[in-house]
Amino acid sequence: MPFTRRRLEALAAIVLAGTTSLTSCVVEETLGAASDDVDAGSASAGDAARSNGDAGAMDAPPDAPEPRPAPRVECPAAGPCVVALRAPAAAWTVDRTAPLGVLPALSETFCALLASGKVACWGDNRRGQLGRSTDEAVSGPGFVSDLYGAVDLDRGCAVLADGHVKCWGPFVSPGLESSDGDASAPRARTLAVSPVKRIRMSGEIACALLADDHVACWGLARASGQISYVPEDASDGGVFGPANVPLPSTTGPVTDIALGAPSFENANGFQGEPFGGATFVLLPNGTALSWGDNRSLGRTSSLIPDPSPAPIDLSDVSEMSAAGAAVCAIARGNVSCWGHRGSEPEQMGIYDAVSVATAGPAPFGRGCAVVRSGDVYCWGTNDLGQAGDGTDSIAPVPVKVVGLPQAAVAVEVTQNSSCALLVNGDVHCWGDASSCQLGREVPSGNSFVPLRVTLPEGP
Repeated sequence: MPFTRRRLEALAAIVLAGTTSLTSCVVEETLGAASDDVDAGSASAGDAARSNGDAGAMDAPPDAPEPRPAPRVECPAAGPCVVALRAPAAAWTVDRTAPLGVLPALSETFCALLASGKVACWGDNRRGQLGRSTDEAVSGPGFVSDLYGAVDLDRGCAVLADGHVKCWGPFVSPGLESSDGDASAPRARTLAVSPVKRIRMSGEIACALLADDHVACWGLARASGQISYVPEDASDGGVFGPANVPLPSTTGPVTDIALGAPSFENANGFQGEPFGGATFVLLPNGTALSWGDNRSLGRTSSLIPDPSPAPIDLSDVSEMSAAGAAVCAIARGNVSCWGHRGSEPEQMGIYDAVSVATAGPAPFGRGCAVVRSGDVYCWGTNDLGQAGDGTDSIAPVPVKVVGLPQAAVAVEVTQNSSCALLVNGDVHCWGDASSCQLGREVPSGNSFVPLRVTLPEGP
């Protein structure tokens, strides 16, 4: 597997930046008290044993019957109901002044799209990631200001029902016109292209699936080649687009987009020059095309970078997740990951998956996946309980998350925390709580078991 035991165990000696509490976890006044009463310090011994003892749930049965439908959200008659969950984990920049051996702090923020068309965010707010006026460095769940009628959500941007896009915080890519105003508030961004169905952001690069089924990308022309139409002699750092990506003529309509971002690593495995970062599009027939830095492409290429879209080395792909140089995909129900120095896709040992999420930076990637039964499995770093198995032991192989009250539909991760969207529209989170990523104050600073996020109510 790409994130080997040796790489993961090396992380035990690293002190991650940004793990201390910045301030108290301020929760919006519209929220009620959290309804679950659990000990965030540890899971029970029985739960931990069950987590590791039933790993066979990931095994593909020899004669599997017709698969049951994937779990989906069924909103209750009353109360807030989440229909999509996102973590803006890939929009991060390197602090080159930090001492060697200390990884840069990543964004520890989660945002949820509610059935009402509003968006609620919680967690780290040092760069305005929460999209509302607050002086707090971290905060509990609250609505993004002046945002209504959203139908799709990505890192700090939402697509409205009329095809317009609103963005907030630091996740605004160049190439979008904007009005003046508070940088932490959502501001209408008008693309110089047709209305948008879906948008995907990755720091300084963005791509959109347009109403006419074309894919348009724009942003800074970094050396990764993620903006495929940029001339070879273009100066790195210039702003290009939006413009349509020249996909092969045989390509059908695109169903989704995934964007990685350059990671920064030197020979010792820490910050240095950028590498990695690729763009992916999914097609209805399960083909995934990639272009960009060939170390994250998921296919072999002699070009560095490779700006020409071409199929990755997996077929029947149903979902992808990219963060930094780390990439994961579900192909024929199997989870495969890659992205460290040109590694090829390798299976993680999770079968019948319906949702996957990964977080950078490489080489210490981590991730989680939801299988059709609604169980969640996580792997990678676990010093703060972010793998959810009730321990703080690194998970070189996937472990089952314990303590979720209902089946999960989707999962999202940051480097230090994880959240799952459940079938009843609730969100439960676990791992680091120092930046309010769990939506509440946790006296111990982290939780080894999932805690329910109490979302705001209102029109």
